[in-house]
Amino acid sequence: VLEPAVPGEDVATTLDRDIQFKAQELIEATVAQFDADLGMAIVTRIDDGSVLAAVSAVVDGETGLARCTSNNLPFTHTFEPGSTMKIVSVAAALESGAVDPYTRIDVPVEKPYPVDDGRVFHVRDTGRYEDRVYTTSEILIRSSNVGSSTLAEVAGPDAVWGLMHGFGFGSVSGVDFPGESAGILEPFLSTVALPTASYGQGVSVTAAQVIESFNSVANGGVRLPLSLTSAELGIKASERVISEQTSGLLMDMMQGVVEHENGTGPNAAVRGYTVSGKTSTAWQPCEGGVAYQCGEDDPDGRAHHYTSGFAGIISNDQGPQFSVYVMIDNPKGAKFGNQVAAPAFAEIAAYTARQLQIPQVTSGVTTTAVRAETAVTTTTTTTLAPESQDG
Repeated sequence: VLEPAVPGEDVATTLDRDIQFKAQELIEATVAQFDADLGMAIVTRIDDGSVLAAVSAVVDGETGLARCTSNNLPFTHTFEPGSTMKIVSVAAALESGAVDPYTRIDVPVEKPYPVDDGRVFHVRDTGRYEDRVYTTSEILIRSSNVGSSTLAEVAGPDAVWGLMHGFGFGSVSGVDFPGESAGILEPFLSTVALPTASYGQGVSVTAAQVIESFNSVANGGVRLPLSLTSAELGIKASERVISEQTSGLLMDMMQGVVEHENGTGPNAAVRGYTVSGKTSTAWQPCEGGVAYQCGEDDPDGRAHHYTSGFAGIISNDQGPQFSVYVMIDNPKGAKFGNQVAAPAFAEIAAYTARQLQIPQVTSGVTTTAVRAETAVTTTTTTTLAPESQDG
């Protein structure tokens, strides 16, 4: 039985077709360069939450070439985000009032957490083999897992849990795209749930949720849901999730991720603009639910499946303008967010700035590290509460 088509309604999207095309081209090239399984990027405006581009690419099983996907992965594909989630841990600790950006915190090489069956789970930092003292800012700038878990304990499980939900994790984004996933954010019931969630493991998110959380920080601490159609702009309710002061502190701290000499994301710098962002390199659950049972072999003989990411906010003299998030799944030959995702982020951001004709910073920001040392030894030291073993 043939039924005649019924004319639909006109829909005006917020997408910029040039930015969409360029982002798709760059993600496909990055997936091919690192022989990855898939990749995605999402670009949004800060002031109204409009989605300027949402692209994804997978490897064609027949040709072996990267190609556009048949579904919109930034809204439908879930993964463990890794260190982009550290902005929540830091924000929660700052909101508690127990720390400020210059508070000096003991960060041992590893931090043990007893597990219910008698074993001990150890939180460690990659490539660090000595105990250190970091400021709160340095924990974010250096992407310390041990430091992030400590800050989460300072804030407490209820505060971290509430802030994750406030940023939009565990629920669909403002777009409510067909087939969109809410991710997985389970209650912190075990001793390891809070520390691992503090650095983005043991939770599942979408790219849309990640970019929405960064937009909330850039928007003065106010969450403004994403919009994919022009009709939705200006009608969605906003919600404050962190204070304006905490928002400003986080923006400065994330700028150090790119510009500080010890920052993890120098490859994300965009000439002429200020970039505040965060790298991520996350293990992913694989067959049997164990992260080291699939993926590329490491020198230690284990096989790991990683995702590499970079989320960032591009600002000029008028403040935050737009945001970009790039995620590449299971790259080969390199794994860190600065190596894999940050270069694509920088190219997408530079093109978007040109396409939107956003003026550059008048002070002449360059791609070189220019920020002074974050640690200030003369500031007041806050004594942290004893380590909590619950939640």
